Amino acid sequence: MSGLLFNVGELEDWKNRIGNWAKQFHKPDPGSKLDIEGRQRLRQVMGIVEEYGELMDTYAGGTNYKKEIMDAVADMMVYSLDLCFNCGFNVPEIVNYDTIPTVFEQTYLDNENDQHCPAADHLMEGLAIVIGRLAHAVLKWDQQIRMSENHPEKMQWCLCHIWRMLYRFCEYNDVEFNALVVQTAQKVTQRDWVQNPDNAHEKV
Repeated sequence: MSGLLFNVGELEDWKNRIGNWAKQFHKPDPGSKLDIEGRQRLRQVMGIVEEYGELMDTYAGGTNYKKEIMDAVADMMVYSLDLCFNCGFNVPEIVNYDTIPTVFEQTYLDNENDQHCPAADHLMEGLAIVIGRLAHAVLKWDQQIRMSENHPEKMQWCLCHIWRMLYRFCEYNDVEFNALVVQTAQKVTQRDWVQNPDNAHEKV
């Protein structure tokens, strides 16, 4: 297995581009008590959850639609980079927040050649748990409760390990992680959902 080689400069650049592009979704809601940033954090996490569901739906279904699987991985990164932009997190901070693999990543590394249980299964399990922890931190932060838990720090830990496991999942599928993220970000940020709210994804 190769090491984790994130292109932090490129990811930081795309974090800012995605964050500025996503401002088209920052619409005031007079009926909401959340500020715009708070609503965006919740939407960004919902996006990560949605894309994980799509990833698992294809992966667990026994199908090998590599394009659909990688699209979901890349879209999870787009949402998480937008979340970083919203919260003022820098890519190097996230990448270096924790260098010790979770038990799920380590089990994946230890079972690369297991013929009975694909190593990537451990990553899928780990992603579900860490995404749940991320949702917990964002929700409690926006509710302004249990503040002693230091929700922003927990979010950074979660994002760090989500990225690590997505990187390993790309590695497992012989896909170059950084190139995948950039290719998807370039496509996504060309979509104008203000002008084309129903079909912006078809215009690019």
